[in-house]
Amino acid sequence: MLRRAGHRTLLTSDYANRQSTHVRAVRPCRPPEEIEPTVAKSKVRKKAVYTPPQKSQAPQVSPRWLVPTMIALWLVGLAWIATFYVTASTGTDVPFMSDLGNWNLGIGFAAIILGVILSTRWR
Repeated sequence: MLRRAGHRTLLTSDYANRQSTHVRAVRPCRPPEEIEPTVAKSKVRKKAVYTPPQKSQAPQVSPRWLVPTMIALWLVGLAWIATFYVTASTGTDVPFMSDLGNWNLGIGFAAIILGVILSTRWR
């Protein structure tokens, strides 16, 4: 909003002009068409408009062997670790397990981890 004060045009949004009470040197004012706008111009949009991706063909289905294999690996890994702990704590000698020692934990956890990896493929 513009208002005239004598022969000088004041912008009401100009904080210094509104707050000032002392006399200033008066400069000749420019016509309104020569006043430069104080608002920045908006930039032209350079990006393309968003288009959503195409829908997939059909929902994917898991192979029939996936779930039984996944559950079997979990159970085998758990049973391997449990058997190792029971035989180690009682001193029982199991021919193949006793030779492996603490590697039995690695075998059991590897089977469990393989089951978890397969579970990520389940749809």
